[in-house]
Amino acid sequence: MNGFHRSGTTLLCEDVRLEELASAEGTPLYVYSAGTNTALHADMHAITPWPGHASEIWVGNDGGVWQSTDGGDTWNNKNTSLQITQFEGCDTDATTANRFYGGTQDNGTNGYAGAIAWPHLDFGDGGFALIDQGAPDNLVHTYYNLSGALIGVGYTTAGFVTTQGDYIGSFAPNNGIGAFDRVLFYAPIHLDRGVHDTLYFGTHMLYRSNTFFATHQFELQGGGADLAPVVPPALDGGSLSAIETVANVAPGQPAQIIFTGSDNGRVFRSTDGGATFNEVDAGALGFFVSDILVDPNDPTIVYQSRAAFTEADPPYTVRKSVDGGTTWHNASNGLPDVPANALAADPYLPGKIWLGTDVGIFVSEDAGATWAPFNDGLPNVAIFDLKISKPGSSLLACTHGRGAFTLALSPSDAIFADGFDG
Repeated sequence: MNGFHRSGTTLLCEDVRLEELASAEGTPLYVYSAGTNTALHADMHAITPWPGHASEIWVGNDGGVWQSTDGGDTWNNKNTSLQITQFEGCDTDATTANRFYGGTQDNGTNGYAGAIAWPHLDFGDGGFALIDQGAPDNLVHTYYNLSGALIGVGYTTAGFVTTQGDYIGSFAPNNGIGAFDRVLFYAPIHLDRGVHDTLYFGTHMLYRSNTFFATHQFELQGGGADLAPVVPPALDGGSLSAIETVANVAPGQPAQIIFTGSDNGRVFRSTDGGATFNEVDAGALGFFVSDILVDPNDPTIVYQSRAAFTEADPPYTVRKSVDGGTTWHNASNGLPDVPANALAADPYLPGKIWLGTDVGIFVSEDAGATWAPFNDGLPNVAIFDLKISKPGSSLLACTHGRGAFTLALSPSDAIFADGFDG
């Protein structure tokens, strides 16, 4: 099997209209052309003249690298061969190979359909990005989120045909979410594992819309308190950072089993469809819960990853339950003490788990008992999201700074389990 290869040349470049530039950090710096109708990215980081060329200027910003040879009157895009996109989240199409969707840091939400670059589909900060696994033209993603300013998602039911400015916004308070909820900058969203158009959204509360793409309205889960009515306020000032569900055995019904994790290390489970939640793994870990994975072959096996430096050997960056989330134990043997960000289960080998960390990818062949690095074809970069394409033809790895990569998977792994060819 070959190692990872680039999913096109994913670029961190954004040549946008001046009126669309904005900065969440404060007043933006505009560097625009003489015609004032186009501009460089608002978030500037570096500028330098070229020695010996009085009119040549180079700049680095959240839109990559740009050059001017006429003192800034016009700008040249120097990103066409660079793969430097900072992904936050991504997803795969269940029906079409090599069709992906991803949110990026301050460079919008983009789609990939096999061409050399990812077309720019929507503006702003792209965060989590999901494809409805039952109807792949249903797309939903988060922008940035800020209490009292913007909480919600953008979505479309027309697939990649919908581009910047034509996404439908679903924002608090009109979508049912509290406008002043505590919320992460990149708020977690999740599509139900069974009823794929049921969308969950996390602030310090958990919200659910059973038919989101038709109604885009959420309802509060958990009885109106911080997830667990018996222990309010359960999150102690934290916000949700991860959501996972187990597909309901009843056709057409959303999940009864729901897991949530928070940025201050709290993990909750509901077994009654969100009516009540109880805290599980209630130790004193306190580390950011970055992902929760239920084994698709055995729902009694659950993993969680923690994005933190735990100062322990072995670290506490992966936790595992073998009783459906009731009890947990450390499953980090062989991992370095660096943030663990994303989990994925191999579709062909039961017990084979992939883990994205701040220093690349690790794989466990024994259900989390031990881990080993697997970075064949990958640069040394943080992996922020991992997704298995359906029906399992590839593993999509979205990095924070070097674009996206895929690793081909096949049933032959079950026979030749002695490693991958580079």
